[in-house]
Amino acid sequence: MRILILTFILFLGVNAWAQENKSGHINLQEVLKAMPELKTAQDQINTIKSGLQKKSEQLSVEYNGKLTAFQELEKKEKRSDALRNADVEELNSIKARKDKFDTESNASLQADIDKLIQPVIDKANKAIADVANEKGLVYVFEASNLLFYSKKSADILPEVRAKLGIK
Repeated sequence: MRILILTFILFLGVNAWAQENKSGHINLQEVLKAMPELKTAQDQINTIKSGLQKKSEQLSVEYNGKLTAFQELEKKEKRSDALRNADVEELNSIKARKDKFDTESNASLQADIDKLIQPVIDKANKAIADVANEKGLVYVFEASNLLFYSKKSADILPEVRAKLGIK
């Protein structure tokens, strides 16, 4: 009985060792850079960013113009506290508007980036998963983060590019 149990345990150990987990690797950045959808998304993001920068610069020009005018008036003539306070309040209002715009535009830009880039990443990830399943891979690792990978690890970049229709 002992011999039967020992043989069974030995068989299970050898069998488990023989069933090698298959792994693959891919450089996701290479896939993404080759996707035309990423270029389109980046062009849209650059257009959005350009518009936001233009508006921010307009607000800066407005603020700097009012500040210069205020400083020149202060040098030229004695003004009442009421006029000075009104001008300072106007300057503070313009600066607050610009600061609020910059904060909101940064958040808006980040949301636009996420909205435009995420579908591209999802498409690449789906192609990677499809290829991994077709090849029977258990794991797929990001090649750019690996210090070493064996020749036994399958490079699935060519198959993923083909699945995405990228030459």
